[in-house]
Amino acid sequence: MYPFAVVFRQLGRFGLIEILIFSVTVFGALLFLVSEGALTWGPVKHLVPGMPSRTSSSTILRIGADPEQAP
Repeated sequence: MYPFAVVFRQLGRFGLIEILIFSVTVFGALLFLVSEGALTWGPVKHLVPGMPSRTSSSTILRIGADPEQAP
């Protein structure tokens, strides 16, 4: 918005309309983020582990490779 403030007299009505459209778009995006809860600074939610920690043997089992065929 600083460049607009520097040359707002030369831009005239066109510049005013463009900066209003820009401001409405940014404010609308902010309202959307707030409504979705993206900016909530509440307590951190910890995920419950659903899978055991990964190891090389569990990865080999998961992808279906035979560990005996490894070079």
